[in-house]
Amino acid sequence: MANVPIRMDLLTRKRGPKADFFRLCLVDGIFRLDESGTMPGRGYYVLRDRDVLLRMRKKNPLLRFSKSTDYESLFRQMEDRL
Repeated sequence: MANVPIRMDLLTRKRGPKADFFRLCLVDGIFRLDESGTMPGRGYYVLRDRDVLLRMRKKNPLLRFSKSTDYESLFRQMEDRL
């Protein structure tokens, strides 16, 4: 049986297989959606779930890491890929 990487959601702290998450990468002070999973920089994981994305928009725990990111565009990208 293959080893499946487990990740944890930034907001809900739920754990699951890596394929169930978006990876957001903090590069030069700006968050980017890392679709390939290979971007350099600190990675944060967000569950691929519409309810979690709505809660992320409301609370936005990412603000403490980066004030210069265009969050509306970032959230729109994630919603398009659900």
